[in-house]
Amino acid sequence: MTSYHCFSHAKDCDGLMSAAIFLRAHPESSVTLVDYGAKNIERMVGRMKEALSPGCYISISDFSLNKSTSSAVFGGLAEAKKAGATMLWVDHHRWTVEQQAELRRYAGLRLDTSRCAAEAMKDIYAPTDQVASALASMAHDTDFAVMERPLSRYLSGIIVYYNYLADHDRLLGLVKKFSRGTLWDADLEKDWDAYDGAKGLAVDELKGAMFTSKVGGVTVAVGSCRSVLPPLEAFDMMAGAELGIVLYEDDTLTILRSEGSSVPCNEIAERFRGGGHPFAAGGSLPEELAREGAESKADYIFKVVGSAIGKA
Repeated sequence: MTSYHCFSHAKDCDGLMSAAIFLRAHPESSVTLVDYGAKNIERMVGRMKEALSPGCYISISDFSLNKSTSSAVFGGLAEAKKAGATMLWVDHHRWTVEQQAELRRYAGLRLDTSRCAAEAMKDIYAPTDQVASALASMAHDTDFAVMERPLSRYLSGIIVYYNYLADHDRLLGLVKKFSRGTLWDADLEKDWDAYDGAKGLAVDELKGAMFTSKVGGVTVAVGSCRSVLPPLEAFDMMAGAELGIVLYEDDTLTILRSEGSSVPCNEIAERFRGGGHPFAAGGSLPEELAREGAESKADYIFKVVGSAIGKA
């Protein structure tokens, strides 16, 4: 009997709804939510190895590769293939030709940068499922920052809040709710009130730790706050910035560009051991900067961004 296992991005609607769509197609599947960074990749590969059994099926969605972690991922995929696993990786981020070729040695790859991962997951696993279609549409609305649907802001905020709390159980619970077609309920309403209060404190933090510099002809803003504040809302506070970098308490960062800008956020993110889209990406600071203050970290970020822009 085939066992099913889903690995999907933990940080946004697209990742969670991709997992929910797979769960609708395979209700017996295990779900592991994953994130970027060496330690998270190590955990992901470890869980993948634990899931291996003859004829198992592994789905990986809304997750890209970067130079610093590719070898670890490919090693895990090679072991899974050797054990007889069938794997399909579904993504919409930008990959190098070399990364695509290497991954296809071990797994199938569906890559489409024109739409979000949940839309592709729906077409692959639940093409006639109306709930899956609604989930994919909501994921598109949030991932491409359209934000036309009334629930988009609330769901994005709740996911940010659960990640801020590092509450893996509540994130998994949200995936299960989505898979049942439940997008909002009384429990989420209660959590929203708690989130709203914590976010207010983060806004005050950001106002007191904002730094701006002209880097390679680009106005760059760096702001520090706790990760309960969504990146887009933080960027909205960086008035006049063409490029905004939001630095969180765990030294992870999100890179965003203004509308009309051509600064490649994903190429800058590579300098921070991360990746993503040209318009939004993420990464992290080196561990040796952990004890530095906000201004010193901002100065380091400005230097790295300057180097990246100079070669873009």
